[in-house]
Parts: sequence; structure tokens; C-alpha cells
Amino acid sequence: MSRPHGVPVLRCGVIGLGLMGQTHVDVLRQHPYFALTAVASRNPTKRKVAEEVGSRWFKSAEEMIANRVVEVIVIATPHWQHAELAIAALRAGLHVVCEKPLTVTVAQADAVLRAARGSKGILTAIFQRRFEPVYQRAKALLTSGELGSIIRCEMVETFWRSNAYYRSSPWRATWKGEGGGVLLNQAPHVLDRYLWLCGMPKAVIAFCDTALHSIEVEDTASAVMRHEEGHHGYLHVNTTECPWLCRTLVACDRGRITIQDGRMWVDRLTASLKTEIATSDELFGDIDSRREDMNGKFVDSDPELLARMYENIALAIAGRQSLLIPAAEAADAVEFGNAILLSSATSRSVDLPIDRAAYEAFISAKTGCTLVSNCAGSA
Repeated sequence: MSRPHGVPVLRCGVIGLGLMGQTHVDVLRQHPYFALTAVASRNPTKRKVAEEVGSRWFKSAEEMIANRVVEVIVIATPHWQHAELAIAALRAGLHVVCEKPLTVTVAQADAVLRAARGSKGILTAIFQRRFEPVYQRAKALLTSGELGSIIRCEMVETFWRSNAYYRSSPWRATWKGEGGGVLLNQAPHVLDRYLWLCGMPKAVIAFCDTALHSIEVEDTASAVMRHEEGHHGYLHVNTTECPWLCRTLVACDRGRITIQDGRMWVDRLTASLKTEIATSDELFGDIDSRREDMNGKFVDSDPELLARMYENIALAIAGRQSLLIPAAEAADAVEFGNAILLSSATSRSVDLPIDRAAYEAFISAKTGCTLVSNCAGSA
């Protein structure tokens, strides 16, 4: 990857040096579009990271933001801190790249979007899976209209985790530390993919359970969606199942896209389903179709996909490309996840946009924080 002439190198800082924070450090220190000039962590043992990469060390995010030594900050802290840090950085005029989820609650996301509208900085969230070639092919095919309107969407992904994983950090798998379980930690990529390919539903009915782990939040979630156009969707995620399964299916009027574990194929119908339903003399059976195997496989490498995402971010800041993951779409993923949790908690269908006050009351009861913003300091 080489940097085009006229695109400046951006001074960048990473806040939070856990597993993903360290991954961002590793990517940015060798990225041609960025200079990693600062790192920040409340953990003093992480100071050695700054020494290893030749960056300036800050003991807090606030100190880094106030010193104005960077143009871009990457937020890789526990979830509850995302909103407060993003707002502070945006108000300081910085560009903000936030790990998923953008925020814990949609009300927080609303506040972050307001700050972004008043800032000269751009705001985006880490949904690097959008840069998987098979998903980009699927998006292009759906956008082109070749397959007609969507009739049904289905996404299933499993992320097996042990109890030891959840014990590895005190904030994991707690309402006060993460704001939820699989939906807040592993599944935001699936939530984003669903919305990116299939659009925001109008209503959600869901079931979330703690099936196998000794944790207080959900390790399994299933949801059925109804879209304004009348088509239905289904989503399932869990941290309880092996072997790994990753399936995306989008059925349309003139064919169906299937992506499973990196392999993609398209079944193209010779006629429109809507037309055949209205005019065919056949009582039942199949419409003739042709299968097109798109080959390929998942890149399945966070460093490589992050490098592609950072290239898009730098070019967007330079005005050379559109930002592939706009802030509003990152906020939509938060709202979608909130709707699933709220539906399960209330045992009823939830309409979107969701009632912000209802979700704040739900999460406040779960965390014991009268104001959910107070949870940020506890993680």
C-alpha cells in the first residue's frame, strides 16, 4: 500500500491498550497514511508500549486530547467510555475512530452525532468486516438492482468463548462493564452487516438468554425483523457454539445471495418471483435458476482489514473518497442492538426508532447507575 501524492500523513493516537488497542497500534505504526505519535492508558504498565513504538505516553485520554499532539484519535477502551471520549475529542476538533460499538445506548449515540455535526473532525466506527471482498461484492450486487427487491434476510454467526475468556477482564460480560453480552461485544459486526446489506427494520421481536456461561449478560440472541417494505429478516448470534459458522443470505425477487464461511454464490432466477406468483399457471415447483459461484474466501485478518479501513479514513479526511462507515450508520447498529435487548426484556415487539427513555430505564436498572453516563468511570 502506497500513499498517493498530496495526501498528508496524519498524526494519530490510540486510547486504550487492551487486545484491540494493541492491534490498532500494530497496524498504525506501519501504515503509510499515519504516524503513531501518542498512546494513552490508565494502566501504567502499558507505558512500555509507547517506548517500543517511539510514541509519546499519556496517562489519560483527557491529557492526550488537551495536548493537541494528534489529529486523529482511536478509542479502544471499554464500551461505556466511548461516548464521553468521542464527544470530548470531537469538541477539540479531532477526527475520531471508535471501536465498536460506537456507544452502549442509542441516546448516547444521539449525543455523539450531535457533537460530530458541530465538529470539523470526522467520526467513524470500526466495522472492518465491511472491507471483506465477498461482502463488498454482495453490497454492489444488491445496490445495482440486478436481483430486484429484497424478500428475506438471514444472518447467523457464532463466536465460541470459554468462561476463562469472560474472566480475563473484570469488565467483560457485565452490564456495568460492557452494557450487554454477545450483542455488545462480538455481534456489532453482524448487526452492522445486516443494516448495510438489508436496511433498518421497522419492528423487532427477540429472545436473549444466558444459555451456557456463568455470566450476567446474554450469550445467545435471536431476532425476527419486519421491514417497511414487508420483507422479513432473521438474525442469530451466540458465544456457545462450535464449529464456527458465519452465514449471510439475502433472497431477492430475481435471485438469492448466499455467503457461508467466506464462500459466496448467487442463484439467479430466470424470471421474477413477483411476476410468476401473479401470472404462472403452475401450482407449485421451482422457477429455473442458474448458480454462479463467486469463489473467493474471507480475508479473516483484523490487521489487513483494519489497514484497508484506515486507508479509506485517511482518503476521506483528504477529500479523496467517501467514508465507507459514516457515523450515522454506526449509530444505527447501536439502535438495532438496543431494540433486540429491549424486545427480549419486555417480551414484546419493539418499533424502530426505539423509545430512548425506555431503553435508558432498562439499562439503568441493569447497571444500577441512575445516570448511565456514570457507568463510564466504573469500567
